[in-house]
Amino acid sequence: FFKFYPCCAGLHLAIDAASHLSRQRGFLVDEIEKVEIKTNEHVLKSYYKTIPVSIQDAQFSLPYVTAIALMKGNVTLEDFSEEAIKNPEILKLAKKIRVNDDFEKYYPKTPVEVSVKTKYGSKYIKRVDLRKKRSFDELIKKFKNITTPILGKQKTDKLFNVVDQLEKLKEITSLTEFLTLNQ
Repeated sequence: FFKFYPCCAGLHLAIDAASHLSRQRGFLVDEIEKVEIKTNEHVLKSYYKTIPVSIQDAQFSLPYVTAIALMKGNVTLEDFSEEAIKNPEILKLAKKIRVNDDFEKYYPKTPVEVSVKTKYGSKYIKRVDLRKKRSFDELIKKFKNITTPILGKQKTDKLFNVVDQLEKLKEITSLTEFLTLNQ
């Protein structure tokens, strides 16, 4: 299992469902009347903090990450900065999200269903039963999105090439040179 999003793994299915709806339809905050998430009691009790006050709160907030996924179609590391967690549009949408434990009977292999109702009366629903298996290209993209802001593009590409050929390395020094940032 590769943890694809930079938040609690218990939130990943809702992110996948909301991202799918975002790519399928695309939403504006003001056109959304309400969002409902069906999950289990554990997720409801553990991750239902609507308005995060810290980065850690945001990483454990089902409404926050679902709002991001609905607006952007993805959740990335940039969504968990002090500035990002105060985004008024995301917080406005997070307040419209309700979570219930309709899927308790399936625990621990609980599906998640995200439904979006617009103020025009349309309803969009996506149910996700299993964690999405990620392609190698998706994992590379995640790796580069995380490392490039820290190392820069050139060092990130070099590090990726070293890691990609790890089994063939004759000595580890070509990898350990990346352990310090001030080079």
